[in-house]
Amino acid sequence: MFSSPNCKPRKKGGVLPLTMILLIFGTLVLMAVGIQLNRTAERLNNYKILAQKQNILANVIETAGYLLMRSDSIVMSSTWDKIEEFKSKIASRAGIESHYWSDFLSNLTPDTPCVDMSGYINALNDDPAFGNGKYIFDVYVYEIGNKYLITATMREKESDENIDKCGVGFIADIVDVYLPAVRLAASNRVFSVMRNVGGGKGNPKIIGDLVYGKAIILDDVNLLLTDTSTPGEIITGPLTAKSVNIPDIEELYPGWFNHISDDPETIYQKWKSEYLSTLPAAEIQYVLDSDYTLSAVNSDETIVISAPAGVTDPVFTLFFDNSGLRIVYGTSAFIIPSSLVTDNTINIKINGDAVIGNDPHKISSVTGKYNIAIYGDVSINTNLVYDYLVDFVNNGQGNSPVGNKTKEVSLTVISDMLNSSWKDVLSLAAVGGDIRLLFGSSSSTQGNKTIMGNILALKNNGNGGDISFPDISEAIKGKGHTPQLFIFGALTSYTFDKDNQASDILSSLVAVAGYMDPSQTQEAFDSSRRMIGMMIW
Repeated sequence: MFSSPNCKPRKKGGVLPLTMILLIFGTLVLMAVGIQLNRTAERLNNYKILAQKQNILANVIETAGYLLMRSDSIVMSSTWDKIEEFKSKIASRAGIESHYWSDFLSNLTPDTPCVDMSGYINALNDDPAFGNGKYIFDVYVYEIGNKYLITATMREKESDENIDKCGVGFIADIVDVYLPAVRLAASNRVFSVMRNVGGGKGNPKIIGDLVYGKAIILDDVNLLLTDTSTPGEIITGPLTAKSVNIPDIEELYPGWFNHISDDPETIYQKWKSEYLSTLPAAEIQYVLDSDYTLSAVNSDETIVISAPAGVTDPVFTLFFDNSGLRIVYGTSAFIIPSSLVTDNTINIKINGDAVIGNDPHKISSVTGKYNIAIYGDVSINTNLVYDYLVDFVNNGQGNSPVGNKTKEVSLTVISDMLNSSWKDVLSLAAVGGDIRLLFGSSSSTQGNKTIMGNILALKNNGNGGDISFPDISEAIKGKGHTPQLFIFGALTSYTFDKDNQASDILSSLVAVAGYMDPSQTQEAFDSSRRMIGMMIW
């Protein structure tokens, strides 16, 4: 009744083989997943062990640095016969940082005097921070110039086998006679460790920040650290701020951080009044309606330069070069020969806005000693470089001084710059105006700016006070790599990039404290040791 010649009877037994195939396939998948998970777990465990050893070695270097910084006398009375092996370890590591450290260690030999700190450290090796007694450490300190280099390796205590980990730390004397490298009332920048992430030798890709010297930020400070870095690698310190995003910072790094106890606005007004007091009360007025060439300089007077009567919102143009300074308005120029400011500082007050230079890629050589207060906005359309330091910045060909490439800033370079002749000085303030750093839009620019001197953007009567970057978005076209701002001297402002023009573009900020505090004297030099660098491999 229900049969049909078109309906074939279903074959029996077909379900069981299919079920077995699926079960076998599922079992194989589960086994493969299990093996992979086991491998992943083993790899993660290995990474965890490696990270633990790196942290332990970092603790060793920090402790050695702490003892070194508090030592009244350091006597190099030992030698280390394994320094060549140590150097080979670092040289074999990949990365530009390893190359820099290897180059820095190149002159050390088994006969180089050093301090053996192994005994001091191993007396503490039962502490959890040093591995609960599992390891023995070899720690030596070398003196290189006026700096100290800490080398550290570790061994298994039971087997005495070497562990393929090594580390270095760098201690230097920070001289307190300089103004802080940066003084900011407010800043949204997240400061990170400076590092090379690619590019060629002549044009590296540098990201991250380095503040070499004291820093005062009347705001919350955010630091982005790696697992093995320390705050001193970003800001050598000490840092004075409202807060910093590192728990227990004062216990972890004693002496590095100071909490602001005074009212920030009061502190900022003090900065402004301290600078304005450097301008002598005695003034000589010049109206720039014809050419003037100065014949003498009196450091106890302030030269006041104004536009002709009836002119509103004047804009002056300033040109620095080896011959001195030209201040131009229209067809008229005020000329200051460099020979007049070799030994004497000239004090200048300009009533109006100012543009400095006419090419953001070129270098303007500051030759002589200048203290310039501009009562308006200042647009820096060049690289302001002390004449005696041009060679540290110039990457031009022949007689074309340009400074448009990222600097491979090293502690050796900074030390060499600070130890140079100090024959040129610039103090440049925008009073009641902003300082606008111009990078240019040419495809040849690498988006970098170098400024040397005591640079101040001073908010006055509610106006100005910002360091701004109005055209930086145009500066990274073509061959642009990683924009960098390099300040050698001191940077003071009410805000830093308040409109966030550079927050995602300015990859690197380097500020070196290199401007003598006017309130100090040569006899007031007072230095303190700081750990300013560390690397663990």
